[in-house]
Amino acid sequence: MKRAVLLVLLTFSILNQLKCQTKDKFEFLSNETCFKSKRKILSFYSDIVKFGNIKDGDIVADIGTYNALLPTCLNLTNPNIIFYIQEYSKQRLNKNRIFQIVKYYKDQTKLELNNDFKFIIGEKQKTNLPDSTFDKIIISNTFEYISNCDLWLADLKSKLKEDGKVIVSTGNNIASRYVISIFERNDFTCTLDKTYKGRNIQIFNNYSKSDRYTDDIFDAIVCRDSARVKQFINSGIDVNTKLGDMNLLSLATAISNNLHVIRLLINNGATYYYDDNQPFYSDVILKSSSNACFDILDLLINQYNNCNLEESLIYAAWLSNDIKTVELLINSGAGITSPGIENDLFARTMEGGSLEIFKLLMSKNNDINIYQTYEDGANLLHLSTMGQNTELLIFMIEELNFDINFIDASGNTVLMYAVANGCIENVKLLIERYKLDPNIKNNHSKKAIDYSFDPEIF
Repeated sequence: MKRAVLLVLLTFSILNQLKCQTKDKFEFLSNETCFKSKRKILSFYSDIVKFGNIKDGDIVADIGTYNALLPTCLNLTNPNIIFYIQEYSKQRLNKNRIFQIVKYYKDQTKLELNNDFKFIIGEKQKTNLPDSTFDKIIISNTFEYISNCDLWLADLKSKLKEDGKVIVSTGNNIASRYVISIFERNDFTCTLDKTYKGRNIQIFNNYSKSDRYTDDIFDAIVCRDSARVKQFINSGIDVNTKLGDMNLLSLATAISNNLHVIRLLINNGATYYYDDNQPFYSDVILKSSSNACFDILDLLINQYNNCNLEESLIYAAWLSNDIKTVELLINSGAGITSPGIENDLFARTMEGGSLEIFKLLMSKNNDINIYQTYEDGANLLHLSTMGQNTELLIFMIEELNFDINFIDASGNTVLMYAVANGCIENVKLLIERYKLDPNIKNNHSKKAIDYSFDPEIF
């Protein structure tokens, strides 16, 4: 059986390093953090291009692409790359949002772009990519959300060419040594870009765990050896010792079902906080909470309940569409609303398009005014078009009696939001079933069609 190749970038992060301002929700503005030239794009992506040896003619898949920023920028620098962009749901793979990104960077750089992307909707246990096709598969800040790693990696390996490579960017969300251990047990040869900027590359191939991991306490945790962990704790080791951005408890919670080691660390004062009090969270923490490990759950609730929504466990559970964990966290005291759209889980639920989670939130908070408007004058009905779920839209109009003609502070209609968010089904529903007029203009004298980047939307 062939050994596939894994390349691990320790701290490479795409989405967290680029933030573009928006105007009227739909139009990208130039911004000092945005790329205005090929030189700046090459500078930003030089590590992933060099380390991954991505070149013209490669067939590349970007798993967990979200807005396709990486494929867009790499195609500007290597226009002959063939890109497959994959997400696990239509809600996440928003074609209109992707077309906006493409248009913005073509306008900024004045470069030609092969944006004939191939769109793939995957599943949590398989990618649905074509077999034996890819020179490179990129997984950026996504691996921590895979539920059954071994099954998923068996599928992933079948998608590579004979000499194909997988490039994993772990960011700050998960221990690179944990990623390596998972890939190696699935017959991958692993190359770790350990310092990112320093180019200190280590090769891992057919070494034993004891040879590979010289940090004994971390090795004990990776190997799920609770007896050795206890010995180190009894010897007086600092339970909040860090390796890079990871501490012991963060690493332990990245190992599924390692509850005994987690309890040992918690009971001896370990915390989930690291790197200037930024919390670590991932899907596996939620699994630990769901498995009736109530001492861990109490700790999580106490630490995360009052932080920003995007740093909270309930937000991570919502991202995973994990209704049971959302309910568990709410019942344990996790907050679901706070001032402003950015910290309002109701509003964020619209983006995910989950009718079940929306109903759950309503049932758990009778005091919330679901008809409230936000700073820009939009309400939940406007935001519901982000999730591309027609059932949610129908429920809000017909069961909750939202005003279908309500406009935001800029005069944008619900139909304009649906067009801008690229959901053909919602656009058809609003025009055909609810008779919304596509010719209405907003305060900027624009019609709904002016916000479409997808020629198929009308």
